Amino acid sequence: MNLVTFFLVASRSLERLFNELRDRWRRESSRRIEYLNVLRNHAHEETARGTRRLSGNRMSTGLRNKLRRVGMYGEVLKAKLELLWECLKDGTLDPILKTLNSILGSLSGVLHFAEVLKEFKENMEVAVDSLGKEGGLISLNLEPPPLL
Repeated sequence: MNLVTFFLVASRSLERLFNELRDRWRRESSRRIEYLNVLRNHAHEETARGTRRLSGNRMSTGLRNKLRRVGMYGEVLKAKLELLWECLKDGTLDPILKTLNSILGSLSGVLHFAEVLKEFKENMEVAVDSLGKEGGLISLNLEPPPLL
């Protein structure tokens, strides 16, 4: 799995979570899903634009060095992505979100669109927490999206 694949997997996983939240909030009158949808659309656009740039160009030495410094290149990247893959296969929401947070946190200092995706994820975590406190604990049983 490379960085482009990571962003596809992360985006698809967050989309599944968003859909679950949207379905739950349909039962109540809440504008929260509308606000999350604005963040979702922004994250989707920026991630699509950013991954097109990543996949369309040969990686510059400067970018490669920045990614290496934050542990997002080579064997270290592979190990982090394999840990994410294991969390996705397990399907437990909390470890998935924490692992995404770790990876996106490392990437956000290097790739601006990673920060946008991380903010969307963090806002959805707040929503999940509020549902849990209202007695609607979420367990999504997310499966890893198929790799391209």
